[in-house]
Amino acid sequence: MMQRDRITRSRIQVRYKTQAADLPDGTFVLHDATPHLLWGPQALCYSPAGYTNALPRPTGAITVLTPASTVATLQQGYRPAPHQTAYDFF
Repeated sequence: MMQRDRITRSRIQVRYKTQAADLPDGTFVLHDATPHLLWGPQALCYSPAGYTNALPRPTGAITVLTPASTVATLQQGYRPAPHQTAYDFF
């Protein structure tokens, strides 16, 4: 199931839209064409080198990058540990 949540048979990443307010901490979203990690009141900008800055958490409809089954797990209370560079923004 998780594989179907992540990519299509054509190897395209599955993305979907939902309201940012409905998403738990630990969810990755596409904001300003860049992946961001939602954490508390912030959206942490992701780069291969780590998190580079923090913006206010977006509002309204947003594109979700995290697979739906993983978002469901986060909504049930699973708390991931972000990369150490995220702690610079807490």
